[in-house]
Amino acid sequence: LFRSQRSKCCVLRPAKTEQLNMAGVQDVEAAAGRSFEVGAAGGGARDVSLLEPGKLSSDLKDRLDKLTTLAVNLATFAYLPLQVPQIVKNFRSTPDEIRLLSWQGLTAGALGNLLLATYFAGQGEWAAVRVQIIGSVTNFAVVCQIFAAGGMDAPIFWGLLAVIAVGLLIPSLKGLGLFPDSAFATWSEGSTVLGAAALLFSVTATFTQDEYVTLGVAAAGAAAMAALV
Repeated sequence: LFRSQRSKCCVLRPAKTEQLNMAGVQDVEAAAGRSFEVGAAGGGARDVSLLEPGKLSSDLKDRLDKLTTLAVNLATFAYLPLQVPQIVKNFRSTPDEIRLLSWQGLTAGALGNLLLATYFAGQGEWAAVRVQIIGSVTNFAVVCQIFAAGGMDAPIFWGLLAVIAVGLLIPSLKGLGLFPDSAFATWSEGSTVLGAAALLFSVTATFTQDEYVTLGVAAAGAAAMAALV
């Protein structure tokens, strides 16, 4: 009888031990909320939560987002040298020299920056919005100098200034939370019309320096795009 009971104990003890081990693993899984792999030889478990594809892709995305934001912020220092040297030079130049500059190309660049500022504001990419605003302001600053030197007509200058001012004000108000989302969506659709006008303006200015021709073609393109929208 003693041998029979002893033999029975020897048979049941490993099974009981295995049940306790598995119960312990389940308790730890429930407490920590992590996945475990149990070795085929019954050797224990290891944490594999860091190997999950979703966690890896999320961490990588966060790091890339931070790196992209840093690069866009640094792009501010790349944009400033584009027109700032020209602005400084114009203060030392004569009006005749300043009038030789083409305001059409500078205006097209300012409008392009304005459109990108609107787009990035809609995406919530405020670092990119800041860079585009700086680009638009510095481009149009040279246009202001050309106008002050008598290089462009007043109606054209004031009309373009109004467009640039409104186009920069709306994304800024959106960033401050002072512009309704519904109204901004309407402005974004309207910027499509402005984009078509800016494109035609830039292309036309490549072939002719007649300011009224370039503005007329741009206005016609804007009207056509507005009809399609």
